[in-house]
Amino acid sequence: MSTMELHASVIRCKDGSCLTRKDYKADAKNFMKSDYIIVLTTVGSKELAETLAKDIILERLAACVQIQQIESFYAWADKVEHGDEYLLTIKTRATLFEDLSQFILKNHDYKIPEIIQIPIMQGSKPYLEWLKAATK
Repeated sequence: MSTMELHASVIRCKDGSCLTRKDYKADAKNFMKSDYIIVLTTVGSKELAETLAKDIILERLAACVQIQQIESFYAWADKVEHGDEYLLTIKTRATLFEDLSQFILKNHDYKIPEIIQIPIMQGSKPYLEWLKAATK
């Protein structure tokens, strides 16, 4: 391998050891793995937000759902739209993401609902234990 090829394949060095692009991709995949996640979705009414939140908890798909009123700007049908929405911040286990996503899709009134997963990389041990115990 030439010096130029070697230089192009090394992405970063840490503590004197260098990672190749292949190593970096594997490291990044492992970094994003988490047992616990936050799922975000938005709805157009407070009533639907509250119904979804209660039903998600009753189904034990999440331990906690927070609701916030927000103002959204978004692209839709080649126009910039804007309006009031309600953001649901849903705390759950990563293993429940697919079931939760299907539940949201089944009970949502938007044609294309926002369903975004964010890993929880760290948290207090008692909180994460409660989150695990409160979900199925």
